[in-house]
Parts: sequence; C-alpha cells; structure tokens
Amino acid sequence: MSSPAAGSLRRLLLAEWPYVVLYVAVIIGVGLTNLAPGTALLYWQVLIPLFGALALWVGWDGFESDSGARTAFVVRTLAHWAALFVLVRLLYLPQLQSVFDNAVMGLMMVLLLGFSALLAGIYGHLRMAGVGGVLMLSAVAIAFLDDAAVAVAVVAVVVAIVLTLVWQRRQLEVGMDETERK
Repeated sequence: MSSPAAGSLRRLLLAEWPYVVLYVAVIIGVGLTNLAPGTALLYWQVLIPLFGALALWVGWDGFESDSGARTAFVVRTLAHWAALFVLVRLLYLPQLQSVFDNAVMGLMMVLLLGFSALLAGIYGHLRMAGVGGVLMLSAVAIAFLDDAAVAVAVVAVVVAIVLTLVWQRRQLEVGMDETERK
C-alpha cells in the first residue's frame, strides 16, 4: 500500500509531466553539450520547438472566446521561440565556438531556455514562467556544483562514512538485543 505522500507526488507528476520531461531534457542537454558538443546544436534545435509547443498548448485555453487574441498569441509565441532558435544557431557559429567552452555553452542554453520560458509565461500561462524560473535557478545550481565539485565530493564521502557507521552501530545493537533475549 502506498502512503498518501506518495499518492500526492504521483498526482503532481502526472499533472506536471510535460514540464518535468522538458526539465529533464534540458539537464540531459547540458551533459550532451559537455560530452558531445558536435550533436548539441541539433539537440537544442529539437528541444526549442518542444518548449514552444508546450507554451502554445498551455496558453491556448486562455483565449477560448476571442479568436483574434488567440491568433495574436500563436503568432507572438511562434515568433518568440523562433527568435531563440535563431539565437542558438548564431551562438553555434564557428566564429563564436572559439569564444565559449562547452560548459559555458551548456549553462548558457539553460539560461536562455529559462529566460525564454519565463517571458513566454508572462504573456501566456504562468506555469511556463515557473518553468523558466526553475531552469534559471538550476543553471546557477549547476554552475555552483561545477565550481564546488571537490567540496561536494568530500561532503558526500563524509556523509557516506557517517551513514555507514550509524548503520553498523544499529546492526550491533540489534545483534546484542537478540543475544540478550536468548
């Protein structure tokens, strides 16, 4: 039987799955940009229209009765994401590739997608603005973790050692309790 918290988490993930999928895709894109920069441009060129499609999908219901406003929304949204598409193409020109290393390009893509989603949410659906905010904060976190990788690794090792010692102590206590019962 699952706990109520697990059920509410499952409902939340089902309701927010498009955002979760795109968020995970962006994080994968950062890794791809670092590890296989030759394929990164194609990856981002596929991902940007998916963000645009999500922005259209979530913003569509806001203009149910006004077809003129809906048409303006669609045109504005397509132009918005097309501008990002063109910008990314420009950033991947050979002349600029020598300026930015792969790690910077990955973070720049997260920031650009985050900022674009934030703007799309301002004139579309606020959930897109939330996605944009989370992406921009994630870029900051990724940069921090990249800079603090050694510190994070040391903390992880210390936590693992402490957890192992606590677990072993509990195992010894359980063993002593069983011996006393016999």
